[in-house]
Amino acid sequence: MSSSTVLPPGVSQGLFSALAKATYYYDGQGQAGSWTDPQNWWAGAAPSAGSFVLVPISTTLNGAFTAKTVMLLGTETVAINGELTTTNTNFCESFMVCDGAVANFADTSVLNDAGALIVGNEDAGVLTAVGTPSQYSTLTTLDARIGRLVGGIGTVTIDGAQWSNSLNLYVGLQGNGTLNVLDDGQVKEAASMFVGQYGGAVGVVNLSSGATLSIADSLNLGEQTNSVLGSGSATLTVGSGALLSVGKVVSVFANETLYMAGGTLALGSQPVCVRVMQGSDVAGYGLVNAGNSHITDDGTITAAGGTLVLQSASLPGLGALQIEAGATLGIMSPHLGGESIAFLGADATLNLADNGAFNMIVTGFAAGDRIVLPAADHIIWNASLGVLYVIDENKMVDTLHFTGMTGSNPFTLSQAGGEALIAVSSGH
Repeated sequence: MSSSTVLPPGVSQGLFSALAKATYYYDGQGQAGSWTDPQNWWAGAAPSAGSFVLVPISTTLNGAFTAKTVMLLGTETVAINGELTTTNTNFCESFMVCDGAVANFADTSVLNDAGALIVGNEDAGVLTAVGTPSQYSTLTTLDARIGRLVGGIGTVTIDGAQWSNSLNLYVGLQGNGTLNVLDDGQVKEAASMFVGQYGGAVGVVNLSSGATLSIADSLNLGEQTNSVLGSGSATLTVGSGALLSVGKVVSVFANETLYMAGGTLALGSQPVCVRVMQGSDVAGYGLVNAGNSHITDDGTITAAGGTLVLQSASLPGLGALQIEAGATLGIMSPHLGGESIAFLGADATLNLADNGAFNMIVTGFAAGDRIVLPAADHIIWNASLGVLYVIDENKMVDTLHFTGMTGSNPFTLSQAGGEALIAVSSGH
């Protein structure tokens, strides 16, 4: 042994007893930062490519190294400055960052993980990968679980780096998981992503500063499940300049939230949809682009803080559309019927950018609010029904059911920049 202690530095008796006898413990008694120096290992011998390895002390590790499993299971901070490869395909034992450990992947460093990346198993774990456009670190994993078990608190930050995952990515499986992608960082998910999947789990995803999260199959915020564990809590924020790209389906389940904070959500070209389930929320400003598919709104979609644009082939559902004070909701869809659109504050704008045939219920419309249409010749107000008919080229194009408005026509129609604007006359 290279250490004079009975146990490896930083390793408790319980942990030592729980791990296989063949585990190699890094104690840093030899050449600084060397994986291959035998004096850096508690047993006095460097591990082979088929070994189980534990790094229980804070250190910087350089160069290329391959092992079956590498575990950080303590309060240590380990900087990876080179290429780390694991070969264990067991979904419970590959590269693990747990029990208070921190793993930092420096510029140009590499992780090749053959099994499941686990960050935060039954305790805390933090993994950060950094880089610049010319010198970024890269992570390649098979499966990933951030906040895996009850009590697990996992945080992964991709800061200007790149991460590719082949199977499913879980952020808050049964524990608490956070994924931050920022500063032009890229995460490519080849299958599906699950955020806050089971009861008691909390999943948080933050995209900002030019970040890209690309999901080939489906994105699930929360989970519609018959499991006795129920569904967890999920929040995803698409910040300014960020892109969330999903190949097939986005599902925002009950009690979950998708925040648009200036970014873009774009769906793939195959049959896809955005499903906003009953009791769920999509809120903020930015672009939700479903292309030639659908945005099914059975929850609540709220424009807040700027302009929220919904682009789709249709916007069906039994949910609510809302516009907060000073915000704009833009609907680029030829089909919208039966939805309730609520104006929640002063100077709110509904922009019906596509000249479709709209039939909607409007609440809260007041002085300072406006509805923008691509074209309209005149309007007809039916006071007994509370209905405003919008006419263009002698054809009725929209039917707007206003609540709380009776009597003589309270509306004005004006033209500006090739658009028609509906507002409330100053006398109402």
